[in-house]
Amino acid sequence: MKGYLFLLITFFQIGRSYSQSHFIISGKTNILKDGRVVLLGNVSNSLYSLRVQADTVKISNYTFQFEGVIKYPEQHRIVILNTSYISEPFFVDEGFQEIKIDSANRPHDLLDFGFGVIVNGSKTNDEYFNKYLPRFSDVYKMFNLYFSEMNYCDTITDLETKKLCIVNSDSVRVKLKLIRDSLLLNYALLAPKSKIIPWLIRDALSYYGYNNLYQKAFEQVESYMPNKMKIYLDSVLTQEKSIAIGSPFPLVDFINSHFSEKYLQENKYTLVDFWFAKCRPCIGQFKLLKDVYQKHNKNGFDIVAISIDKQSDIQEYEKIVKQNEYKWNQILDTSGVQAEFIGVSKYPTNFLLDKSGNIIAIDIKPFVLEIFLEKNL
Repeated sequence: MKGYLFLLITFFQIGRSYSQSHFIISGKTNILKDGRVVLLGNVSNSLYSLRVQADTVKISNYTFQFEGVIKYPEQHRIVILNTSYISEPFFVDEGFQEIKIDSANRPHDLLDFGFGVIVNGSKTNDEYFNKYLPRFSDVYKMFNLYFSEMNYCDTITDLETKKLCIVNSDSVRVKLKLIRDSLLLNYALLAPKSKIIPWLIRDALSYYGYNNLYQKAFEQVESYMPNKMKIYLDSVLTQEKSIAIGSPFPLVDFINSHFSEKYLQENKYTLVDFWFAKCRPCIGQFKLLKDVYQKHNKNGFDIVAISIDKQSDIQEYEKIVKQNEYKWNQILDTSGVQAEFIGVSKYPTNFLLDKSGNIIAIDIKPFVLEIFLEKNL
């Protein structure tokens, strides 16, 4: 009798353990009646504990379902194939949860991309949508004013007035970024056991690079997060810090090897700009940089453009450089090996270096750069 009771209790505990880690996402959408939908993660699969029976499932009569097991809540998006739809990020939890996808929904985080979703049944997502994001309501209003100001700057025809407008707007952007990052740190201080904070730190690092406030937030929550996430975030923080303002630029030797051992020391400031031939924004920015270069090159300013073009695109790369008469130095980082090594993932990306090879600005805009050089050369 005791043996039977033991087996019964054991069976019940195993079943309970499974049910607590099992998840079902029951989805409805008005976007597509029949098709396919993907549950999409934003990082390497090795970080996730979620194991889904199929990450791509059918939409049938506007409904779909994902099912699998999960150890701890994770952030994902939903993509409806053969449409332009990608959802905002949301948290998948254990148990049963419903998700509604409507093309008219706005994202809860107005600074994120993707269409909004309605999620029921996930306590972790409730925290994200209903407790964390509402703290940003005033920031959203300020960013809307900033975007309006930037749009106004674009309409100004007088060049000097336009420069001043853009520089002033950029200073507002820096202040807003500090407010936004402070809200993340404050929430980590308030709720160090929160399961959303590790994912939000990961997003911030991915979008904005290293910030000491992200490091402090990580230190508040690291003892409560899954070990895989802790190791991952620690490595990303270390990687991003290596290309943060104040750090020695990690490719100084790579640049010097193409010119001279003390090449960077020959100028007071050097702009290192990563680009590729098919990047229209990169070439558009070069048009503005040509004026900056012509005005300040003789006074101690230089540009090194590092192209990540593949071998098959080198002819187009060379053609663009020749046609546009870029006078500054060019380096071909074939297939972006060096760029990937230091974590550059968006283009254009630039780093302003002092003569010691230290980073003093990242993604500085041409007009902001011009005014900086006018004051410091």
